[in-house]
Amino acid sequence: MRQIVLWRSSISSGQRRATSPYKRMITDPTPATYHLHINTADGISALHFWWWVSYITLCLAIWEVDKALFVILLVSVFTFPPLVVAWLVGTIKNVVHGRWRRAVSAFLGPPLAGVLFVVLSALGLDPDRIHFLLVKYPHQIEVSSTAGEGVRRNWSWGLDAAPLSPGVAYTLTYDPTDAESHLEKRPDKSVRPMGDHFYVVKESEDGSPL
Repeated sequence: MRQIVLWRSSISSGQRRATSPYKRMITDPTPATYHLHINTADGISALHFWWWVSYITLCLAIWEVDKALFVILLVSVFTFPPLVVAWLVGTIKNVVHGRWRRAVSAFLGPPLAGVLFVVLSALGLDPDRIHFLLVKYPHQIEVSSTAGEGVRRNWSWGLDAAPLSPGVAYTLTYDPTDAESHLEKRPDKSVRPMGDHFYVVKESEDGSPL
């Protein structure tokens, strides 16, 4: 009796060894799970691009309003070094953590900001144009409500007196006859038509070419 039990036990054990892999393959209800690690923090970021756009816009606005070179230098002292440090640290940090898209977008932020302003300037949307669009309507009201639209008017836009360079006076002129555009060209003076009889006139103070 004991031998029969052992024989049956060995057969059962052999059957289990022979059939257990097949049974596990058929009857195991747990599906195989595959984990794919995706770095969800890696993506294109425009943060550094907008920081540099804001910095350039601020400098151009200060220059256009008052030609205040000293104020621009003072602003740059407190803003330019932190921008450069943040740009370098952001780029290197993203490279170290394998966030390549963020690293590339951070690295290209300052050059793309410069390209943006170059393209806008080529299209005619430069600081002089923006300045004129901001003051055009008030000046038109002033012209029509004071001496009439047939009178020439001038508004000073400041003096460009950069160090070691001749001063350049900026003047917005309203000329209803458009005679300003027909004057003889001079190397120390430039006239830019802005539309609706308005002109931006740049003239060197000492007569040196612009």
